[in-house]
Amino acid sequence: MFEDSIIYGFDYLHKKDKIIIPEINPVTIFYSNALMSHRKLIDFRENLYNNSPTLKNQKKPIDTSLFANFFQLASNCLINLQSTLESFANRLIPENYPFIDKNGDSFEPSIFHKLDTALPKIKNIRFKSKYKRDNKRIRDLIELRNDLIHLEPIKEDMMVKYKDFYRRMLKFDYTQAISSVEKYVNFYEPNLIESCSCGKEFYYNIYEKSID
Repeated sequence: MFEDSIIYGFDYLHKKDKIIIPEINPVTIFYSNALMSHRKLIDFRENLYNNSPTLKNQKKPIDTSLFANFFQLASNCLINLQSTLESFANRLIPENYPFIDKNGDSFEPSIFHKLDTALPKIKNIRFKSKYKRDNKRIRDLIELRNDLIHLEPIKEDMMVKYKDFYRRMLKFDYTQAISSVEKYVNFYEPNLIESCSCGKEFYYNIYEKSID
C-alpha cells in the first residue's frame, strides 16, 4: 500500500521461501523498454551517419557494427512500442467483448481493430478524431513492426536483400512514435504514463528534453 494507491502482487516459491512480487502493469514495462532502447539508438544512428563511407569519400573503413548496433535497438524499440499498445488494448477490452462482423460471424481482431474500433466504442471517445497525426504515426509504427517480425529478403535482387526495409528503419521517427504511443495510452487511461518519479508503478527517466 502506498499513500494514494494500492498495488496487488503475487507469491512465488524460490527455493524454500515464498517471495512477494508486485504485479506491475506490463504496459509501463514495455513502454520503458522502448524508451531505454530509444536513448541509445538515436546516438547509434548518428554514429552510423557520421562514420560510414560515402560515394564522395570512400576512404572511411567499413564497420559492420555501426548498423548492427542501430538495428538491434531500433528493433527493440519498435517491438516494445507495439507491445505497449497491444497489452494496453487487451487490458481494457473485456474478455467477453463481441468481435462480430456484418454477417454476424465472430472474428479474430487485428491490433488496428482493437485500437481504432473496439476501444473507442468501449470508452465512448475516439483518439483518431482528436489526434489524427499521432494516429497515423501509430499505424506506421505497427506496419513497420509487422514487416520487421515477418522480414523477407528481396528475391529479385541477387546481392542486396534487405535495403528497402533497412532504409525505412533508418528513416523512421522513433522519437515522435514514442510521443504518439504515450498520447494514445493516456488518452484512454489518463496519467498511466507519467514523466515523473511517483513510485506508483514502474518508472524510467524518459527524456533529456521534452517532445513537442
